[in-house]
Amino acid sequence: QPPARRRERRLSGQRGEGSGSAGVVELLSETRAEVEGFDFTTCDPSDPDWELKASRVELDLDRGRGVARNARLDFKGVPIFYSPWLSFPLDDRRKSGFLYPRLGFSSDDGFDLSAPWYWNIAPNQDAAFTPRWIQDRGAMLGAQHRFLTPRQSGQLDLEVLPDDREEDASRYFAQFEYTASLARRWRFDANLRRASDENYFLDLGGDLADSALQFLRSSATLRGSGRTWSMSLSADTFQVLDETVSERREPYRRLPRLQLNVDRPLTAQLDF
Repeated sequence: QPPARRRERRLSGQRGEGSGSAGVVELLSETRAEVEGFDFTTCDPSDPDWELKASRVELDLDRGRGVARNARLDFKGVPIFYSPWLSFPLDDRRKSGFLYPRLGFSSDDGFDLSAPWYWNIAPNQDAAFTPRWIQDRGAMLGAQHRFLTPRQSGQLDLEVLPDDREEDASRYFAQFEYTASLARRWRFDANLRRASDENYFLDLGGDLADSALQFLRSSATLRGSGRTWSMSLSADTFQVLDETVSERREPYRRLPRLQLNVDRPLTAQLDF
């Protein structure tokens, strides 16, 4: 027999990091419900930064998913987005779909709009693609891919502006972070970073921390150790972004650097 349908006047509750309330709810089972007059947030419900409101919502707690009809997203009480149909997560399980857009404005570039799309590829990897439109510069695309295995982890970030109308040039930023456990007590780490020009973060960076960068450091290191010794073979180089840094103040490149440390007891009183 299907579970009995029951109507309630009000619903308030929490699951995972989310909380919500509704005017009327139909309980289809212990984990499924249909709701009218619904609002939902993952913020503090007494003072939420954002809320999702909808005229009707279907909730499936087993799958951790909700489907809203006539949905509206409010930020600080101001409506910023409307959709006749919207799917959203109810807990911390990852879900492919659009993330919150980002909107900005500056006197130099005009309006700046980004709309990230998240792809939940597998339990151990995901990706995000971020189309971005800058009014006075043009369209650009950002991409990020992350992966994790028992012996490796990595993240690749790439941003490309094919034709910057302000600079009449193509511009990019790329970064690759990688860690691998090669064998017992042996490890490899790499962090490679490169920008198309020294003004990339001043013009296209997302915050003040980006615009204050003086150098981009790229490095790779192989490390190993034993009972009485440790060794590392590393290399690093720097891309200078700050025009005020003179040539004699630029960091040294180390291509490569070898370190060996040995600590071995010879007798009860002597160590080497």
